[in-house]
Amino acid sequence: MKAHLIAGVIAIMSIGGLAGCANSSVPLNSPEKEKDARIIVEVDKSIDGLSESQILESQSRLMSKIAHNVTSNFTQIDSYTLLNNAFSIDVNSDDIEGIRSLPGVKSVTVDKIHAYKKIGDGATYSAKISRITDLPSENISATTMHKSNDTQDGAGTVVAILDNEFFFRGTHEAATKKDDCAFWKFSDHDHATGTEEIEIDGVKHTVEVGCNGHEIHHEVFDPLDGSVPVRFTFDNLKAKVAGTHAKRKAGVAAGSEGSLYFNNKVPFYYDYGGESTSYGKAGAMDYDVSSAITFHGSHVASITAANATGAHPYEGIAPKAQLACMKVFTNFKADETSKNLGFSDSSGAYDSCILAALEDCIRLGVDGINMSLGSDLDDFDSDSITLKTLSRLANSGTLTAISAGNSGKTSYDFAGSYGNWTRDMVETGIMSSYANNKDVTTVASGQPTQTFFKTAITFDGKIVAYEDQITNREGLDDDYSEELHLADILDTNRKFVYVQGFGSDSDYDQANPELYEGAVVCVNRGSTTFADKYANAVAHDAAAIIIINNDPTATDFNFRCSFGDGFNPTIPCGLVLYKDKSEFTPFSSTTKAFSFITEEAADNPLAYTLSTFTTDGATYNYDLKPEITAPGDSIRGAVPPQSKEERLAPLTSYEFLSGTSMSAPNLAGAQSVMVSKVAGPIYQLAKDESRVPTANELAQIAAYRK
Repeated sequence: MKAHLIAGVIAIMSIGGLAGCANSSVPLNSPEKEKDARIIVEVDKSIDGLSESQILESQSRLMSKIAHNVTSNFTQIDSYTLLNNAFSIDVNSDDIEGIRSLPGVKSVTVDKIHAYKKIGDGATYSAKISRITDLPSENISATTMHKSNDTQDGAGTVVAILDNEFFFRGTHEAATKKDDCAFWKFSDHDHATGTEEIEIDGVKHTVEVGCNGHEIHHEVFDPLDGSVPVRFTFDNLKAKVAGTHAKRKAGVAAGSEGSLYFNNKVPFYYDYGGESTSYGKAGAMDYDVSSAITFHGSHVASITAANATGAHPYEGIAPKAQLACMKVFTNFKADETSKNLGFSDSSGAYDSCILAALEDCIRLGVDGINMSLGSDLDDFDSDSITLKTLSRLANSGTLTAISAGNSGKTSYDFAGSYGNWTRDMVETGIMSSYANNKDVTTVASGQPTQTFFKTAITFDGKIVAYEDQITNREGLDDDYSEELHLADILDTNRKFVYVQGFGSDSDYDQANPELYEGAVVCVNRGSTTFADKYANAVAHDAAAIIIINNDPTATDFNFRCSFGDGFNPTIPCGLVLYKDKSEFTPFSSTTKAFSFITEEAADNPLAYTLSTFTTDGATYNYDLKPEITAPGDSIRGAVPPQSKEERLAPLTSYEFLSGTSMSAPNLAGAQSVMVSKVAGPIYQLAKDESRVPTANELAQIAAYRK
């Protein structure tokens, strides 16, 4: 069963030099120090009643005061004028406290990083893409949420997705990113131009090259049918951003240099995080929202509004909604110096990039926002600029869905937020940072009505997912002359025996050797090597061995059993998850009738219950959150290719991932569907409740109600 726990984070960066030091006594004329920190300075002057130029003028005056009284050694990065009166600058960390103490400064926020939280260590996750293409078109999440057939499917709405990548490139980005050109190679792809012969495992392939100025995209970002009403066209989008002080422009044509418009499905895209070779700082903003080092955003966006219309059509919850794809994560590409220090390619989202994207959400007037990101034990100050920004968005009438986080009770007795805790302790409600905001909708994860299984055993009305270990994986270094599968040796009835301990020889009942003959022995991971567990099962004449993972936080088969050099397997070996351990421990010597499931969806006996990993609140100040649950366990979504072999596939690959990162976009899609159902003057007026309706608007509402 594919279920990577993500919801919040793909990779977390090490941040050096960002903590402010209380020392502002450095003389102004001293030699310039390294600008090792990025901060967000909020001006103590409300934006209410001010024009954009007046707001910028107040920021300029404060920057002059900083230069005169604290330091001139800073570089302005961006300005925020629609939700905040603030600006971001790069400074030396020694000057932060001096800036914070200046009159006219309302607050100073060190630019923090937010990422996807893998339950447990919170560092990275390893994703195995199976390029599943032959799948039924049914959206299990839509079925679980009882989506009606009588909807507008989000038509006429725009949902902003703030995430780490989106799998498409406009003509300009494809033509100018020559350093990444080797990444964009595909076969059977209508949009690619040119061919090149490459060799993989001794086999030559002629592949089409998706560079040289030709756009490419995953099928979930296919254009909408011309009959679908849309809010954004290229022309009216250009009008919305024209004249802004920001660097984001609309270009001269769709897909041209500096264009923000991809097609009528994705009328807005921008990379706020950019790329960096230095830990601790965001990169320069640009127009390339793809990523060769990470994925997550494509999956999230497709959950909300996939519009795949090819041979195997697949629709998100709001397939006719438009998407504003905002890449707020910075891709860190480690150079040789960084690699020598132990760093590797990774990504993370900084507050400054997120704030810039949220400003554009207001500028564009999007209907909804999804943020499947955050950090545990962070932003507990309700007066922080990030939480205030989300409140201002909510007050503007913008619907915002935010992942609750994956720090549920399965993190007890493990690493991460709950490290060294016990189940007897009171839960503190460790929740994703932005999810603590009282004005946003915080989304927990629940179980869908069906679950997709790649391989599973069914018995006694239960389904247990497993992964065969004696198999060769495409593109990797496995070298088994013969693959061995559990399904090959398990007939309709087979004896299962649970071996207490960790599968060492002493754990077997030496007085009853016949107990294990021809049986499937089930042993725990840990203490002994995989090779020893396997050898002991073979020595006791077992027909197969099942190893039970000892990681309670694992929701997917994200590692393989390593048996070492010289390993010659003779019986199948399967791996099952820790959460299914209780299904095997009663088997002292039990013959079971069972069947197999291979790459299909099956009824989920846990449907409509909370996912074990989900954060279930409360907030840091004991407010009740999350407010709602949406399907987040084993959810289908689009994924880009992650290996050279997979880049030979059509851009129709999907994966089943788990996390509150998946539940939030399900809700965002549902909100879009609801908004499109009532779209018109009533909704638009509701977005601005503080304004008294005009006589003309009242007449429009009356006509609409008729």
